[in-house]
Amino acid sequence: MPSKVKLVAILDTGFTIAPSFVINRHHKSLKIKKIPALAFLLHHDDLGYIMVDTGYSKEFLTATRHFPARFYRWVTPVKMQEKQSVIAQLKEHGIEPTDIKIIILSHLHADHVGDLRAFSQSQILIEPAELDYAQKLKGATQVRHGYLKYLLEPVTKLGEAIQVAAPAGLLGPDSLELVELSGHSRAMFGLKFKDQQSQQEILLAADAAWSQAEVQDPDNGPAKLAHMMMYSWPLYQKSIQKVHDYHQQGVKVLLAHESRESQWF
Repeated sequence: MPSKVKLVAILDTGFTIAPSFVINRHHKSLKIKKIPALAFLLHHDDLGYIMVDTGYSKEFLTATRHFPARFYRWVTPVKMQEKQSVIAQLKEHGIEPTDIKIIILSHLHADHVGDLRAFSQSQILIEPAELDYAQKLKGATQVRHGYLKYLLEPVTKLGEAIQVAAPAGLLGPDSLELVELSGHSRAMFGLKFKDQQSQQEILLAADAAWSQAEVQDPDNGPAKLAHMMMYSWPLYQKSIQKVHDYHQQGVKVLLAHESRESQWF
């Protein structure tokens, strides 16, 4: 059967920075590298527009105004322009927030859940173990693991559980396949589908890898300094191997923190 899903756009919502050696352990350079936060706009024949993550937003500044959340802003300084918000970019495509029927959140780190308050009419789907874990963490511990209470509030109110172990076809046959990719966070997942337009198999792999170099060779992973920010380094390694295997099979892997230009096809 033909695919029902099309990748419409990759939205660049801003960036943070980190030394090159943090992203790839083989790099010895202190050169600062931009790390974009991408969101993905899909269209489903039966269900309409779907967002996969929502990236950064000005809400990040609100969420990190006070301590301990302000430490997050210091460690990962965010640069974005108003025109980079998901809402502004959707409008460039002639799409209003009310046109987005479903938002699928790969995980709940702050660079993936911006502007959710603007999508109050959308169905938000999230793996329940991810939300449970994020909510159980408090104060500085929650911030250290990449979660911000203010940004989690819309998920708590509107989020609906999906199980990563669910059968292929999250939104029906010939649709989206959930791929378990935990490690970077408690219960992160990717989405695999056949793009209706290009007929290319695509895996939206979120933060399962930090660079395409790592997808091609998992040995190009982040430095030990980055391990402390992850839920589980052994699980991360297992997930990147899974992503690498998909790449070897000819699946186009799209990451949340590689440049849009280098990944569009």
